[in-house]
Amino acid sequence: MKINCTYKRFSWMVDITTLSTKHKLYEIVVSGRGIWTLVMIGFHTCGMFLYIPRLGVGCELDYSSDVSYITANIKQYFSAEDAAVFATGISHFLSYGIRPRSIKD
Repeated sequence: MKINCTYKRFSWMVDITTLSTKHKLYEIVVSGRGIWTLVMIGFHTCGMFLYIPRLGVGCELDYSSDVSYITANIKQYFSAEDAAVFATGISHFLSYGIRPRSIKD
């Protein structure tokens, strides 16, 4: 899916590709501004998490899809513009209402 990302006075297209939705883990590729990264979004008994394997970093997530929260947690690893691109893509993906499956899955 393609979405528009606006940061300050700039605008870019962001592409989100879903690679896998097995068990309680979503693997997506978020790309924009000529860069891309694999993002894993998963569930645990107390909520959700985001993990970027290439960087070895992750953070807790909630169901609100808050772009500012996601940006704040990844901006130390990317430029401000790239963090906004990735956060917008992740937030858009989360806004589709993904929820954990049964804990028995």
